[in-house]
Amino acid sequence: MGAGEAATIVERHYAESLRALPFLEGVSRVLDLGSGAGFPGCVLAAARPDIEFWLFESRGRKASFLRAASARAKLSCHVVDARVSRRHPVTEVVPGATIDLVTVRGVRIDRDTWEGLAPGLTAGARILRWEGAAAVEPWPQAKAGRTLELGGRGRKIQEWLYSAEGTW
Repeated sequence: MGAGEAATIVERHYAESLRALPFLEGVSRVLDLGSGAGFPGCVLAAARPDIEFWLFESRGRKASFLRAASARAKLSCHVVDARVSRRHPVTEVVPGATIDLVTVRGVRIDRDTWEGLAPGLTAGARILRWEGAAAVEPWPQAKAGRTLELGGRGRKIQEWLYSAEGTW
């Protein structure tokens, strides 16, 4: 790996994860959906140890990696090896199921996932989605909030404000 490639990795993964820090004000519990290699969940947990993080990863090997990395770094993360769905709602796993903020990077949230996620969201919960240049349809129970441009090729973090009043 060359220096340019390393710089791209640092910018694309670590720096873009940290750009979400202003959205974490007043948050006590975050759910990172499809945590993969730990972006943005582990990076944000390292920066904000006062916040409880729940990392959901449905692929066993990645979940094992996240458990080991979180323990080694002493992060305030709970790793869940599961896929959120209507049959496996977040309320079955997260105590009290009070999620203030959901982070989503590289994961498509379909109707089944949304129906498993929504019951665990607090009133006023927010969803942060890392998006590319292509237009993304909002969820029926969410309206667009702030947008943070990440530079280059239309990448951004889009905040979605949850409202339990909408229907799919």
